[in-house]
Amino acid sequence: MEDFDVRPGHFKTLGGNDGLEALMKELFGNGKREGEHVVASFKLMTRVAARFKDAKLVEIEIVTDSSNPEHADAWPTIEARNKFMERATGYNTKERKKKLEARAKKAAAGA
Repeated sequence: MEDFDVRPGHFKTLGGNDGLEALMKELFGNGKREGEHVVASFKLMTRVAARFKDAKLVEIEIVTDSSNPEHADAWPTIEARNKFMERATGYNTKERKKKLEARAKKAAAGA
Protein backbone atom coordinates (compact mmCIF):
# COMPACT_ATOMS: atom_id res chain seq x y z
CA MET A 1 0.00 0.00 0.00
CA GLU A 2 1.18 3.47 -0.81
CA ASP A 3 -0.18 6.78 0.41
CA PHE A 4 -0.95 9.61 -2.02
CA ASP A 5 -1.82 13.21 -1.27
CA VAL A 6 -5.33 14.31 -2.20
CA ARG A 7 -5.97 17.72 -3.74
CA PRO A 8 -7.67 20.06 -1.22
CA GLY A 9 -11.45 19.77 -1.56
CA HIS A 10 -11.22 16.67 -3.76
CA PHE A 11 -12.25 14.23 -1.01
CA LYS A 12 -15.59 16.02 -0.67
CA THR A 13 -16.03 16.39 -4.44
CA LEU A 14 -15.39 12.68 -5.03
CA GLY A 15 -17.57 11.60 -2.12
CA GLY A 16 -15.05 9.72 0.02
CA ASN A 17 -14.89 5.93 -0.15
CA ASP A 18 -18.36 5.76 -1.74
CA GLY A 19 -16.93 7.88 -4.54
CA LEU A 20 -13.93 5.55 -4.88
CA GLU A 21 -16.31 2.60 -5.25
CA ALA A 22 -18.33 4.44 -7.93
CA LEU A 23 -15.09 5.44 -9.70
CA MET A 24 -13.86 1.84 -9.77
CA LYS A 25 -17.17 0.63 -11.13
CA GLU A 26 -17.05 3.32 -13.82
CA LEU A 27 -13.43 2.72 -14.89
CA PHE A 28 -12.99 -1.00 -14.19
CA GLY A 29 -16.54 -2.31 -14.43
CA ASN A 30 -16.40 -3.66 -10.87
CA GLY A 31 -15.70 -2.60 -7.32
CA LYS A 32 -16.74 -3.82 -3.91
CA ARG A 33 -16.06 -3.17 -0.25
CA GLU A 34 -13.63 -5.39 1.65
CA GLY A 35 -13.47 -3.98 5.15
CA GLU A 36 -12.29 -0.37 4.92
CA HIS A 37 -11.01 -0.78 1.35
CA VAL A 38 -12.73 -0.66 -2.00
CA VAL A 39 -11.36 -3.43 -4.23
CA ALA A 40 -11.52 -4.08 -7.97
CA SER A 41 -9.58 -5.68 -10.80
CA PHE A 42 -9.13 -4.77 -14.46
CA LYS A 43 -7.26 -6.54 -17.25
CA LEU A 44 -3.65 -6.95 -15.99
CA MET A 45 -4.37 -5.28 -12.64
CA THR A 46 -5.25 -8.33 -10.57
CA ARG A 47 -6.06 -6.21 -7.52
CA VAL A 48 -6.70 -2.52 -7.00
CA ALA A 49 -7.45 -1.63 -3.37
CA ALA A 50 -8.00 1.90 -2.10
CA ARG A 51 -9.36 3.83 0.85
CA PHE A 52 -9.24 7.36 2.08
CA LYS A 53 -7.28 7.60 5.32
CA ASP A 54 -8.63 11.12 5.70
CA ALA A 55 -9.54 14.05 3.46
CA LYS A 56 -5.86 14.64 2.60
CA LEU A 57 -4.55 11.11 2.04
CA VAL A 58 -5.65 8.10 -0.01
CA GLU A 59 -4.05 4.68 0.39
CA ILE A 60 -3.76 2.69 -2.85
CA GLU A 61 -2.40 -0.74 -3.68
CA ILE A 62 -2.20 -1.94 -7.25
CA VAL A 63 -1.05 -5.49 -8.00
CA THR A 64 -0.25 -6.08 -11.65
CA ASP A 65 0.41 -9.29 -13.54
CA SER A 66 3.64 -8.29 -15.26
CA SER A 67 4.56 -11.77 -16.49
CA ASN A 68 3.91 -10.72 -20.10
CA PRO A 69 4.53 -6.98 -20.71
CA GLU A 70 3.76 -7.44 -24.44
CA HIS A 71 0.23 -8.60 -23.64
CA ALA A 72 -2.50 -6.90 -25.67
CA ASP A 73 -4.10 -5.62 -22.46
CA ALA A 74 -0.96 -3.78 -21.30
CA TRP A 75 -1.81 -0.38 -22.79
CA PRO A 76 -5.51 -0.35 -21.70
CA THR A 77 -4.34 -1.36 -18.22
CA ILE A 78 -1.86 1.52 -18.04
CA GLU A 79 -4.47 4.00 -19.28
CA ALA A 80 -7.05 2.81 -16.75
CA ARG A 81 -4.50 2.95 -13.92
CA ASN A 82 -3.50 6.51 -14.80
CA LYS A 83 -7.13 7.64 -15.04
CA PHE A 84 -7.93 6.04 -11.69
CA MET A 85 -4.92 7.59 -9.95
CA GLU A 86 -5.71 11.05 -11.31
CA ARG A 87 -9.40 10.89 -10.47
CA ALA A 88 -8.80 9.36 -7.01
CA THR A 89 -6.23 11.97 -5.97
CA GLY A 90 -7.18 15.02 -8.03
CA TYR A 91 -3.54 15.29 -9.16
CA ASN A 92 -2.05 14.34 -12.53
CA THR A 93 1.07 12.18 -12.83
CA LYS A 94 3.52 15.10 -12.75
CA GLU A 95 1.82 16.63 -9.70
CA ARG A 96 1.75 13.27 -7.85
CA LYS A 97 5.46 12.80 -8.56
CA LYS A 98 6.27 16.24 -7.10
CA LYS A 99 4.16 15.51 -4.00
CA LEU A 100 5.87 12.14 -3.47
CA GLU A 101 9.33 13.66 -3.92
CA ALA A 102 8.53 16.43 -1.44
CA ARG A 103 7.26 13.91 1.13
CA ALA A 104 10.38 11.72 0.66
CA LYS A 105 12.66 14.75 1.04
CA LYS A 106 10.82 15.82 4.20
CA ALA A 107 11.05 12.29 5.64
CA ALA A 108 14.79 12.09 4.85
CA ALA A 109 15.42 15.44 6.53
CA GLY A 110 13.51 14.34 9.63
CA ALA A 111 15.28 10.97 9.88
